[in-house]
Amino acid sequence: RFTEHVRADFTARITERSNQRAKDFTSSIQDTTDTIREFRNNSQTRARTILHGIYTRTRDTINAIKDIYRNAKERIRDFFQRADERLSKRMEQETRELHTKTTQLDRKIREHNQKIENERNYSRDGR
Repeated sequence: RFTEHVRADFTARITERSNQRAKDFTSSIQDTTDTIREFRNNSQTRARTILHGIYTRTRDTINAIKDIYRNAKERIRDFFQRADERLSKRMEQETRELHTKTTQLDRKIREHNQKIENERNYSRDGR
């Protein structure tokens, strides 16, 4: 009877201890699973944050390049526009000067032809 009681008590203690160890092991596995899940979620969040940062910097860089290109295009256009304006003004000035010289030359030719005509008429009348 005593031996039977000791054996039952021993079996009960071993069973209880085994059950407790099984619960501890299950709890430990659950903790590990939770830690892995949390790590995965944090990793995904960090990856999204990093990718968003890269996307933002890339977009900002592209916009900066577009601005540089646009500004360069405007500066080039302005440069040639000013150059065209200067060339146009110079051509207008040269055209005015050429017109003035042509008018003066035309007047001198008419005056010279008039002198020749006057001399011919004087010579004819003087005969």
